[in-house]
Amino acid sequence: MGHKGDIENCYTTNKCRLPKSVIEDMREAYRRSQEYLQTTKPETGREKLVEEFRRQLLLVAGFSQDEISEIDVAGLMDEEFQDLVRKRLLGNRNENCGAQKVVNLNELEKYLENGCGNT
Repeated sequence: MGHKGDIENCYTTNKCRLPKSVIEDMREAYRRSQEYLQTTKPETGREKLVEEFRRQLLLVAGFSQDEISEIDVAGLMDEEFQDLVRKRLLGNRNENCGAQKVVNLNELEKYLENGCGNT
């Protein structure tokens, strides 16, 4: 094809040694073009950090390691993740669940007299 030598010849005049600055420039150029050259998107440091933070939150919420491994933590939308944690922490509560009720002292005494309070 008429080529003589390689890219090194262009920079080193056949000394077979590229300067470090040229090597670093080539590495930086490759790093900038990676998103166009790779078929999968590499994870950034922030994405890894968010995923690990979510895994820790799931552990705190009471999920086991096995349950967490079955969940696509990185693929969940924020709202889905929040619902998942909320359901584990709060259970299936409705509006009346856990609500306190004010009772008359006489009703309480009758309840206790009938032996209903003995457990």
